[in-house]
Amino acid sequence: ISSQALLACRVTALQDQLVSWFSIALPDLSLSLLTVGFQTYSADTRFSLDFQHPNNYRLRISGVRNSDKVS
Repeated sequence: ISSQALLACRVTALQDQLVSWFSIALPDLSLSLLTVGFQTYSADTRFSLDFQHPNNYRLRISGVRNSDKVS
């Protein structure tokens, strides 16, 4: 069974700006770019954007692991 997570980001009045998703690795707090707008930039294919009209930029994480944490 493959589990997945959807993290919602509802944005209003975005105008010409873009929504970006990042991951932060502990303990050094290094940032990794996951998505910008509708493009996915992560080499980890588990991450993708799942846009829900009209304003929900959801990050989809497939194959969620115990080592994946949100804080």
